[in-house]
Amino acid sequence: MTADSLDRRFEALTGYAPYRWQRRLYEVFMAGEGVDALDLPTGLGKTSVMPLWLLARAAGATLPRRLIYVVDRRAVVDQATAVAESIAARLAPDKPGLAADIRADLGLKGSALLPVSTLRGQYADNRLWLEDPAATAIVVGTVDMIGSRLLFEGYGVSRKMRPVHAGLLGADSLFLIDEAHLVPPFEALVRQAAVMGESDWAAAPGRIASPLQLISLSATGRSRVGVRIFRLDDDDQTDAPVRARLNAPKRLTVASDAAATDLAPRLADEAWRFGTDGRRIVVFCNSRKTAQGVEADLAKRIDKDRDRFAKGARLTELLVGERRYRERLRLTGDAALGIEGSPVFARFQPGAPPDPDGLPAFLVATSAGEVGIDLDGDDLVCDLVAWERMVQRLGRVNRRADPGVANVTVIPSPPDKKDKDAEDEFAEDALGVYRAPFESALWEMGEDGARDASPAALLALKGKGDLAVLLDAAATPEPLRPGLTRPILDSWSLTSLEQHTGRPNVQPWLRGWAKVDPQTVMVWRRLFPLRAGDETRTPSSELKAYFESAAPPHLSESLSAPSWRAAQTLRESAVALIKASQKAGGAPLSGPGHQPVVVLLNAQREVEDLFTVEQLAEANADGLARDLANATVVIDARFRGLDENGLLDAKAKAEPETMDMADRNSWGLPLETTAGRKITFGERPALAVSGGWRLDDFQWSASEADDAPGLWVEVWRGGGESRGDPAISRKPRALAAHHQDTGEQARRIADRLGLGAPWRDVLIAAAEAHDLGKDRDLWQNAMNAPRDDGRPYAKTLGGGVGRLLNGYRHEFGSLRDITLSSGHALPPIVTDHPDHLDLCRHLILAHHGWARPSIKPYDPLDPPSRSEPLAREAALRFARLQARWGPWGLAWWESLLRAADWAASRRLIEEGVAHG
Repeated sequence: MTADSLDRRFEALTGYAPYRWQRRLYEVFMAGEGVDALDLPTGLGKTSVMPLWLLARAAGATLPRRLIYVVDRRAVVDQATAVAESIAARLAPDKPGLAADIRADLGLKGSALLPVSTLRGQYADNRLWLEDPAATAIVVGTVDMIGSRLLFEGYGVSRKMRPVHAGLLGADSLFLIDEAHLVPPFEALVRQAAVMGESDWAAAPGRIASPLQLISLSATGRSRVGVRIFRLDDDDQTDAPVRARLNAPKRLTVASDAAATDLAPRLADEAWRFGTDGRRIVVFCNSRKTAQGVEADLAKRIDKDRDRFAKGARLTELLVGERRYRERLRLTGDAALGIEGSPVFARFQPGAPPDPDGLPAFLVATSAGEVGIDLDGDDLVCDLVAWERMVQRLGRVNRRADPGVANVTVIPSPPDKKDKDAEDEFAEDALGVYRAPFESALWEMGEDGARDASPAALLALKGKGDLAVLLDAAATPEPLRPGLTRPILDSWSLTSLEQHTGRPNVQPWLRGWAKVDPQTVMVWRRLFPLRAGDETRTPSSELKAYFESAAPPHLSESLSAPSWRAAQTLRESAVALIKASQKAGGAPLSGPGHQPVVVLLNAQREVEDLFTVEQLAEANADGLARDLANATVVIDARFRGLDENGLLDAKAKAEPETMDMADRNSWGLPLETTAGRKITFGERPALAVSGGWRLDDFQWSASEADDAPGLWVEVWRGGGESRGDPAISRKPRALAAHHQDTGEQARRIADRLGLGAPWRDVLIAAAEAHDLGKDRDLWQNAMNAPRDDGRPYAKTLGGGVGRLLNGYRHEFGSLRDITLSSGHALPPIVTDHPDHLDLCRHLILAHHGWARPSIKPYDPLDPPSRSEPLAREAALRFARLQARWGPWGLAWWESLLRAADWAASRRLIEEGVAHG
């Protein structure tokens, strides 16, 4: 592809022409040259690796087909997701010209869209990336969400789906870890996984897919040994925008030390001094408590300065973690949902126009604003933290070299040992280590008493030997971490085992052995399936069904906080609730309906306990924090505890808005989400099949009155957990027809992947036999199949009773039929070679996530003496195949058949047959 052609295609995907360094990186991709790390100053568009990868794939480069973009922070604005969605929109089916050409090169046909999925706190995974293993797709997620899935332990993923997630992440995927310096244990884990995967595929019977690959992205200039690093060269600065951003003037001054107790007013003083002539001031604080103090101080000054500001003027915003998603949206806005966002926050977006009245704006932030969010202020005030964090902070001002010079003031302060909110818990003597680079004579001071902190100057510092040593010392030490070994990975891959003593928690592999406060997820609700008196008893089956199945906590209504703070807030809120009730002259918490409660869900999201107001008020703080550790609590909104900004506040005076009393659009839940819910009082609404709405069969009385309206739960399923193969359909589907459909889809996937004989034949053979075990009267009757000549059915109208199966798994029956019966003959190319037959049998047995390594040995056609040897051999077969293909390779194979099965089910929808 010529440079001119690349420029036009790149602009078609992004809206702007590529820089020289981006053209160079594209050529690296096309040449098949390896690159392990991309080390560029912030503000130069590292996320452009997405369109470059996509264009290189479209041009035939041998790159993985899934791009996995990992960001560590659940920032308020997910820039990576916005970039990916923008690219997908520019490749929509209705786009002509170059977009249509790129679509064709990527194999996007008809109405197909580029799959973009997000695995992060406020997003529900739309699972588009799982639907077609042969498709080019982009996945954006956090370290915890992506890392746990890679290790077969996906947070929030059922055991039966974990192999699919792991297989599609561990094979044919390119990992991009943004700001990799923040998570060195995870970076090391992925590099180990890449080496392990390369070894597995090299030893496998066929080099069918590629192992995962990794490119680390960073702007800190941290030294790396033994990796191939892509950096700017001198000629890259011939691009005027690159040169301007590299040399954007930032004048840094280190102020005198501030005592820990005086830090907030000192930061506010300096920010106030800068806040003239419409300047936008960013204030970074190492502590949430300090940030709140700075924002409150500035707000008071604005309110008192009647000469400059009108009464009620809002010129400050607070950007911190531990905020509920609903209120995050009110800060950032979301055009797709019709939410405008904060005018103050909008002023800090790159390219925002100056204030017409010349008013200043102040954005006070913790580390939530340091990475993963595109901020651009005019001046910066901050405390002193580790070097890599200081580099990120400096990158949040004067990103576009306009207007003029950015003033930066750093105020060192010793750590406050009483402040649990401090994010960088450095030792007292570390303050001097952090200061050393800023006081070194090698970092020249200008006549104005300030140092040059432009990106170009920061890059140059790494080339000054003694100063480079000081910079490395001032960086956060990497935490110790465990190594990834095959026995540990094998133990995680045994996903059909509910309990396994050799399966450790994955967190140290993702984060290292670092001090991490236990977290609690907090959700506020108004509706509980309780009657008066229920709150004093063991959680009822209705309460469990409600919060585990009908209306479980949704990510968009959640707030994650340290367990000690969650416990503190609940205790103080309970005490305030009791006092308010007593002050009102009534008995504590008297009134209609049940008393306020807090429902406790364990790490598996199962209802474990509930607390009354009195129990919380009298609880021991440390004991309550232990009870809440790594759990979820659903809090009666009458407790309050959440302020108008979505932050924990036991003194909050108003009940928070809750998702169960809001329309999903007004709440801010995207229409395309796959997991949402609306809970309402009233008559049972009509069952609406169109659009994916369905009504769960849960109903409780709203009061003691017999004629009270019911409590109904509408659940937005959007295709279900796997978007695939429900046994229940709106129209019966014959087993033979379903096998034919699945075989066609397997053939399509195999052809797109370029699978040749014999592996293509193995996949198709498994697809055409995977549901043979449904040909049992036990299964047909349990699933309420029509009693007509159309039996056996693969799909029925429903109304069946699953418990009548007595634990029978139709996959086991399918294995039995191809092993012990001549009723379905596999093709000779499969049966004539043990490796081929092993894989085919395993794919059939594992197509619902079982047989890793075990499955119940039961078939109504056979006695146990005949079934048990099949199950034992299946477990041994799993071990053989895992050794042959590697854990990720075998899981990848399983994902192919499961995707074909799901695609066959979706075909019913395309034919106008809606799922029930």
